[in-house]
Amino acid sequence: MQKTIIVCGPSGVGKGTIIKKVLENTELNLSLSKSITTRPQRLGDDLEGRYIFVSEEVFMIMVNSSDIVEWNEYQGYHYGTSRSEIEIIHSLGLHAIKDVDVNGHRNLRNKLENILSIFIAAPISEIEKRLHQRGANTLPEIRARLQIAESEMLCSREFNFVVQNREDRLIDAIKEVTRIIRENT
Repeated sequence: MQKTIIVCGPSGVGKGTIIKKVLENTELNLSLSKSITTRPQRLGDDLEGRYIFVSEEVFMIMVNSSDIVEWNEYQGYHYGTSRSEIEIIHSLGLHAIKDVDVNGHRNLRNKLENILSIFIAAPISEIEKRLHQRGANTLPEIRARLQIAESEMLCSREFNFVVQNREDRLIDAIKEVTRIIRENT
């Protein structure tokens, strides 16, 4: 049976980079489940292919039709998971891998079967440095993300696995996530 692999962690912890690298390993039979979002598209988003950008109106239509199985508001924008997209991935014989926040994880584990959850952690000081280096957020947005990050780190025990993504140890984190997926799918 196909699994839905949830990768979670604070903004700036490296989830996207880790998922991108893990997806390159074709032996794992993974496909990215994109997030549906109402936030504006950032430079480079189209290259990453992690999001489907929709209007607030379209998002609410998807919620009301029950296609969005979990959704949250983050800094004024909605992010959600499409049940039909996960079902399509599974029907192709692949495991869906999904980046969500802590609340998204809580909702998905109650609505979907065969969840494997991995929390990516790092010291707050490293997350702050990464957010500044990214250059995509204002100082008030970074402060808000750090406040959220501190509360999210406290929730790591709700996950099947916790992987540390320390400064200059990205390769180790990728190897650990790969091992976890290989051994649990």
